[in-house]
Amino acid sequence: MTSLRYLACALLALSLTAPVDPAGSAPTTRTAVLDRFEGDRAVLVVEDADSPETLTVDPARLPSAGRHVDAVFAVSLAHGSLTSVEYDRRATRRRTRSARQRFAGLARTQSDRVPSTSTGSPTESATPTSDSGT
Repeated sequence: MTSLRYLACALLALSLTAPVDPAGSAPTTRTAVLDRFEGDRAVLVVEDADSPETLTVDPARLPSAGRHVDAVFAVSLAHGSLTSVEYDRRATRRRTRSARQRFAGLARTQSDRVPSTSTGSPTESATPTSDSGT
């Protein structure tokens, strides 16, 4: 009888500590990026095929090496809650390098489009001057 009670308590404890998704799926692992800090909270953007979602967490839950904006993480979620987080140093470096290349390309494109002026701003030449030589 005691072992039956022990088994029932163990099953109950397992059901409370490891909730099962109604669809029967295990926690999902996805990519998240640290977007910003709001006060004492870190805001992660969790990438999804449908639409990105945000997740606000205590920065202490993040690995110390990844406590900076644009850090990339592999996160596991269950029922919309963070169950595990791992900093992805390589993905962070790739993302940073890619962003720098895009910005450098945009800067080159903009400098090609902006005509150079040698006489100053157009408003200077169009501003009438009054001659009060009296």
